[in-house]
Amino acid sequence: AWCRLPEPCALARPAAHALLDEFAEAVTGGLTSTKYRDAIVSLDIDGTPIVLQEGVTIRPINEEELWELGSWTLPTPPFSLQLVPTENWSILDIEVRHRQDETEQTGTTLYALREAVIADFAIGVDGGFMLLPIGMTAQFGPNAMATTTYGSRMPREFGPFPGKRTVAIDATAKQRLQDMWPRVKEIMLSSSHYLGLPLRRLIDGLGRTRLDDRIVDYAIALEALLIPEKDELRYRFALRGAAVLEDQGENRDRVFHDLQNFYDARSTIVHGGSVAKLNLRTLADIGEHLLRKIWKWYLDQRLTKTGAIARIDRRILGPKDE
Repeated sequence: AWCRLPEPCALARPAAHALLDEFAEAVTGGLTSTKYRDAIVSLDIDGTPIVLQEGVTIRPINEEELWELGSWTLPTPPFSLQLVPTENWSILDIEVRHRQDETEQTGTTLYALREAVIADFAIGVDGGFMLLPIGMTAQFGPNAMATTTYGSRMPREFGPFPGKRTVAIDATAKQRLQDMWPRVKEIMLSSSHYLGLPLRRLIDGLGRTRLDDRIVDYAIALEALLIPEKDELRYRFALRGAAVLEDQGENRDRVFHDLQNFYDARSTIVHGGSVAKLNLRTLADIGEHLLRKIWKWYLDQRLTKTGAIARIDRRILGPKDE
């Protein structure tokens, strides 16, 4: 776009300004930037970018990217997968500004931010989505590189991918993603936050091909939220989950029985029992739905795990007699 300007070297041009500013900062301050892009397949954000923080944005795909991605064919033995981009695709942009001697660690930072964005979408967006890695570029540093890819080049699916149907993100969902982002990022970047494991298991489950694997991921996540260590009881698992979701308008009895059935399926799978009589699709959908809602409840409470469990148990026991 800069080269096509009538006078590309005119310093009054915004594109020239930006290029010169980045170059000057790299030379005088030793600072550079590394950028990463993903295409989000069939995700329509209605033309308005979603800015999660400076350097982390979901925006509409532009004409150059439509042309760039239009000829991509991904080798997936025994056949090749070709994804044809449309104007309803979106782009995830992540940029990290860093000192030139920190370039080697930047790829890890970009990947962690990308996983946090995935987590934000997994909790805040209903419906499946797919990420198609485009690549990473670095500018001006000693290890500056052309477009390359950090990790797999293969697309990653999360949940039932809608295929040709586009998932639309309305203003309410955009605001929800922005509101949750600071805490979701903090949780995903932490090595010890108790909400990290269940959120990662939700992401893992959404990406599974086998439904029994998906059920196990959701069960591990729900157990981490509802059962303290050395307290692995089916009854308490279901009772606590029902108490949480009753406050969110769910039918307590139905949730209680759904969680017991889900726990039984989990036990059958992990202990090597026959799954022939299990409705794995229904069980996976139940686990995903309940995990999303219970995780959000824990996030809203702003308590430690022990404090949240205590609040649930007080809810179950009811008010004390005067």
